Amino acid sequence: MKRKLLILLAFFAFFVPKMSDAQTIADSKDKNHINNFDIKDIFEGIYPNPVKDIANLVLNTPNSQILELEIYDLTGSLMFKEDLNTESGKNEFSLNVVDWSSGVYFCRINDGSQVTTKRMVVDK
Repeated sequence: MKRKLLILLAFFAFFVPKMSDAQTIADSKDKNHINNFDIKDIFEGIYPNPVKDIANLVLNTPNSQILELEIYDLTGSLMFKEDLNTESGKNEFSLNVVDWSSGVYFCRINDGSQVTTKRMVVDK
């Protein structure tokens, strides 16, 4: 129970946007939003989850664009950061987590004006 509470607290502390951020997102006219998509819809998922060695991130983008991937551990430490060059349609990216400790991680995708996060569990 304490572990679940810690996970929830970490999620809200690091990944829930402030009200001013939400307003900025709502007011955004960024070029990535020509098709009026919600970034939560493009981050389809992570498999396998839990993962032991290689995680696959699946994105389905309406157009070619660069998305920023950041992965944080439960303490909020940045574990990994990379720009992902996507093409229109389904995109799959592999992530090697062989050297990572078992635990919960948050995969955060950012298109410059919208952010979404999915949970990934590394289980050795």
